[in-house]
Amino acid sequence: LISQWTSGNLDARVAGGESATELIERCRRFLQYLRSLHTKQILVCTHGRTLRCLICLIKEQEMAEMENYRHANTGLFQIQYHGSGFEVIRENDIAHLNGFQVK
Repeated sequence: LISQWTSGNLDARVAGGESATELIERCRRFLQYLRSLHTKQILVCTHGRTLRCLICLIKEQEMAEMENYRHANTGLFQIQYHGSGFEVIRENDIAHLNGFQVK
């Protein structure tokens, strides 16, 4: 599915799933919603594919570029809104995991 999306077939989907076209539209509506809020800080937690789609929309890139945005589990992306648009100011920051060991 990902290879189909990367090659431009944004309508491909798994049975019962969402196409990239639908994901893009959902993410666009979400960004519009964020623009309408009058809150200074918002925490958004989401799945990796949705995160990649949001980053492409914010950076005004084609969805084929979404594979270029790697993310670690709990990786932090910090985004600011400046009235005219969003700006990614931190990508996949995992500094909060320093010294953390899984047992």
